[in-house]
Amino acid sequence: CKLVSPQCGCGAGDMCAIDDTGTRSCHVEGDTQLQQPCAGLYSCVAGSLCVQTSTSTSLCTSYCDADNQCSGGLCLIQLNDPSNPGGILQDVTLCTDDCNPITSVGCPAGLGLGCGVYQEQAGQMRIFTLCGGAGNGGQGTACTTNEDCLAGSACFTLNGDPNDQQCLKYCNLASPSCPGVTTCVDIMIAYNGVNYGACL
Repeated sequence: CKLVSPQCGCGAGDMCAIDDTGTRSCHVEGDTQLQQPCAGLYSCVAGSLCVQTSTSTSLCTSYCDADNQCSGGLCLIQLNDPSNPGGILQDVTLCTDDCNPITSVGCPAGLGLGCGVYQEQAGQMRIFTLCGGAGNGGQGTACTTNEDCLAGSACFTLNGDPNDQQCLKYCNLASPSCPGVTTCVDIMIAYNGVNYGACL
């Protein structure tokens, strides 16, 4: 069956989905809409999958074959293959979010999420954004993951030292706004025409 909407290969009222072994199969269609909190592999509407976004939240996320199916995001998220540790599921790709790392616009509100900026580790090395968990760590707070930091911030490793990680606010290099005596330092990341930095 076909995962990407419009789907085919399943009967009326059913949808094509990935089961817990990574195999495509037909199941009763879920009713949770895109970017809404979900629970269970088959809880989302056809063409989407319930994906863990933070330690406490999962959201319905679109399957895709191309970027133009991703509402401003990119078609590049791959899934681990449950039956092949270390491998990825072939021909299964999900959309990234199209969100603003400074304001978190583009992430569902009221769920404790913030927008992070990332880069592909191979291939085209494209920049993309994802909504993820946000915590309470303010500027300069020690952290281990982005989920430790307030929305609008990320956990940065300073001076290449993995023991020196701090929550730093994202900033726009063209119109920087940073707290206290910190300044907007270029982190060589551009997304949607904006050059982002970190307040340091």
